[in-house]
Amino acid sequence: MNSLKHAIGFDPETSPREDEDINLVEFVNLKLAARGFPTFGDTTDYPFLRLGESLLASFVEKNRLLKDHLCPVDQRIHDFLDSYMGTHAGGIGETTFVPSNSLVVERHGLARVLSLPPDSDVFKSDIISSYRTI
Repeated sequence: MNSLKHAIGFDPETSPREDEDINLVEFVNLKLAARGFPTFGDTTDYPFLRLGESLLASFVEKNRLLKDHLCPVDQRIHDFLDSYMGTHAGGIGETTFVPSNSLVVERHGLARVLSLPPDSDVFKSDIISSYRTI
């Protein structure tokens, strides 16, 4: 049972502490900036973001140049979906089925940080309401 708690992120020894939230926000900002998306807050509040601006700009440009290139596995998935949709849906045209600029949430706590604005405990729109519970 202990390993299950660790795997899903409820282990108090491995879960991020509240004082680490600012680091998670900066980590999310780095991930967003690397994909060319807008970031949260003022960049002067996040030293790693300022430090890596030129590196991130280079990364964004490389991603832009390679946006149509898929790794072999993704290319096979795309080719299968393209042939299937072309056969069964009357042809879709030049549609990309596999996203090439996805945001990977590889660290515990990132989905929580992404689910609500960092400076608010509530998010409401015409289709959803979300609340911070912890």
